[in-house]
Amino acid sequence: MKLAPEQIAEIDETLVLNGLIYDDIKLEVTDHIASEIEFQLANNQSNFTEAFEDVFSKWESELKLTSNWWSSGFVAPKIVIDKYALQIKKQFKFAALYDLMFSFLMVTITNIYPQEVAYTVSKIVYVACYSIIALMLVYCWFVNWKLKSKSVFGKLFRSTFFVSIWFLFNYIFNSGDHLYRHYFRDSIASQFMQWFMHGFFMFMGVYLIVIAIEHFKTFKKYKLT
Repeated sequence: MKLAPEQIAEIDETLVLNGLIYDDIKLEVTDHIASEIEFQLANNQSNFTEAFEDVFSKWESELKLTSNWWSSGFVAPKIVIDKYALQIKKQFKFAALYDLMFSFLMVTITNIYPQEVAYTVSKIVYVACYSIIALMLVYCWFVNWKLKSKSVFGKLFRSTFFVSIWFLFNYIFNSGDHLYRHYFRDSIASQFMQWFMHGFFMFMGVYLIVIAIEHFKTFKKYKLT
């Protein structure tokens, strides 16, 4: 038994009243709840109101407003916070893993080739990467700003955009202070840590672009505006 459009609308409205305003999760939850109600109507011969209340009671824990350390004060239904926190963890893991490889590569290059040209080329590549990532983030922010619908990916992008941009532009315009010849002054361990600290926000920015792409995919998948 398929639910009528007005019954689907009632499910959607109830989810919004419970704080579920992010379309990517709301549409999926609406579909799940509608399917569960349809199943009950077909098998238990209960009416819509009874099935509606019974199914929503099962979703109560997932719709309860909550927050955690990873959400940094962001309060939303548990199902939203779980997805939000998961993406932040993935962002940190991504940045840490690729930054480890990047730092190892830079320390290796600057110690094998301790000439001025190695430093100059690495500096140019470094600043160019930061600049490209920063410009891509600005473009993603502009496109995201024009879209009316919301997603968890969009929320995460907006929450971390300005911090990421600040760090990126800070390293771009102060590269002379940060990109010195580590191999000339410090130990291998110190060189590695300094490259790691400088590269971490670059890879955080890369993953933020991935998050923005996922946000845009949500709009394409559900044909949102």
